[in-house]
Parts: sequence; C-alpha cells; structure tokens
Amino acid sequence: MDDMKIKSRAEIKEERQLSDIQEKHVDPGPIEMGMYTYLELGTSICLVLKTDTTMFTLPYTYFQGAEYDPQKGIKIYHACFEAVIKGRNLMPVYNLLNQYNLVTVRKAAYGEPDSYDTHVDAILVKTTEEIRQEQREAR
Repeated sequence: MDDMKIKSRAEIKEERQLSDIQEKHVDPGPIEMGMYTYLELGTSICLVLKTDTTMFTLPYTYFQGAEYDPQKGIKIYHACFEAVIKGRNLMPVYNLLNQYNLVTVRKAAYGEPDSYDTHVDAILVKTTEEIRQEQREAR
C-alpha cells in the first residue's frame, strides 16, 4: 500500500497531455500510395523522380513553382531542371508537391496494371541548359 502514490488531478491531466503530444508526433515515415510516396508529418527536403532507368533528385530549396493542367500534367520549375509528370488523376501529387510533402514519384513500369487512383505515364526531365539550347535552335 505504501508503494502506491495517489496522483493529483493536475498530475493526471499533465500525463494525459504528454501522452497526447507523444502520439501526435510519432512519424510513420513515407506513406506509399502506389505511384508516389509522401510524408504525413513534416516536410521533405527533396523530391525524387523515378523513370524506368534514371532517378532525379530535386531539392525543395531550389523549387520555383509548378503548374497543373489535367490534359498536360504537372510541370515543375526548378532552379536547374524542368520536369513534367504526365498521367491520370495527378491533383493529389500536385497538392503534396506544393506542400513540400511529396517524397517520390515513379513512372509506371512497362505492363504494370493501371490499378492505382493516380497513374503516372511519363516523367520527362530537362536541365535548364537543354531548354535554353532548344530555344536557341528554334529561333
């Protein structure tokens, strides 16, 4: 009986608040959604785009903006790259990108069934130098 300590209401309330805070701050890590992964808590430091043969890492510190057009896909403006993600139902990807929660986006593998809500058909990445060269040649 002497080992048991009677807790005051304030102590019980403080323990409950601490428990609630700890529950809310448990990071589940990246959440897989088929064609993309994202962070539910916190923000990502970079976005990784995965094609069939190549992976591109785009740090969010150099992210300059993005455009979304359901017909054309998502166009990402980055200090050194421009990337286009083409596919179906890309609005969730666009929203996560603008919140810096998007971690990876991958292109569907050849023959992969279209079984996810979001489907990525293509990821095209060009450096800003390649874009400038194309513009010069077009003149």
